[in-house]
Parts: sequence; C-alpha cells; structure tokens
Amino acid sequence: MRIEKIIRSIGILVISLLCSCSTTPENSFEKEETASVQQRIDSLSKGGRHGYFATTYIVGRLKKTEIENGQPFNIDILQAKNEWIEKEIKFKILDSITYQLSYPQNEREQKTIKGKFNKPSGDHTIQLVISTTVFNSQTPDVVESLKMIDYLIKIHAY
Repeated sequence: MRIEKIIRSIGILVISLLCSCSTTPENSFEKEETASVQQRIDSLSKGGRHGYFATTYIVGRLKKTEIENGQPFNIDILQAKNEWIEKEIKFKILDSITYQLSYPQNEREQKTIKGKFNKPSGDHTIQLVISTTVFNSQTPDVVESLKMIDYLIKIHAY
C-alpha cells in the first residue's frame, strides 16, 4: 500500500513536470534555447552526424526568418573550424549547379567559398555538402527565383 502511494506520487510529479515543460516559453532566451535543442534533435535525426548542424534563414528587408533544413536545400557539415561556428554566413545560389558562402573574416577581408550542389565542397577550414532536390537545370524558373533570395546560414557545434 505504501509503495503504491510512492509510485503514484512519483507519477504525479513526472506528469506535472511534463506539463510545465510543454508550456510556451515566455521570453526570447527560452524560445531560442528550446529551438536550439529542437534543432540538435532534428539534426541528429536528419544526418547531422559529424558534430555540426546548420540553421538557415531567409533575409528580408525588415527581419530574417528561419527556414526548415531541406527547403530548398539541405546542409551536411562534415568538418568546420571554429572560424565558421556561430557566424552569420551569407549563402547565395549562383545557378543550378553552384553556390557561394561568405562571411567577414575581419574588417577589410571577406572569406568566400564557392561550391557545387550535391558534391563535397570547402577548403581546409570547412567541408560540407549542400544538396538540393528542389531544382536542377530543367527548372530554370525555380533557380532564377531562388537566386534572388538572400540566405544566411549559422553553423552550430554540439
């Protein structure tokens, strides 16, 4: 009888903890932390198996909006040095085959890497594969539309 009460009390405690965790975070730090944990879980389930995952944003005139990984491209970071981690990296689609990554290395210099979709790309500081199934050379209208969009990528390590 006493063991049943203890088990019931533990069950009620667990349920109350679960309920309190499922409420919507009130401040932006809690929202970012919750999103970061969710991104890590998503990254592990979607192939972020190398210790890195990327958050992708579309940059508008007034704000940047996070987009789901895989739309319109998927980023698999194989290796990245610290200079790439947590930096806002500009991503530009150049055509149906190539893209460009860039970020300010210092006040006067820009680090730029060009790569090909669906192929390992990078240099001695980063290795990644950016794949896409949304467009190819047979979909020139889609490519032209996506070329006009400004993207930001942020690489995270875990």
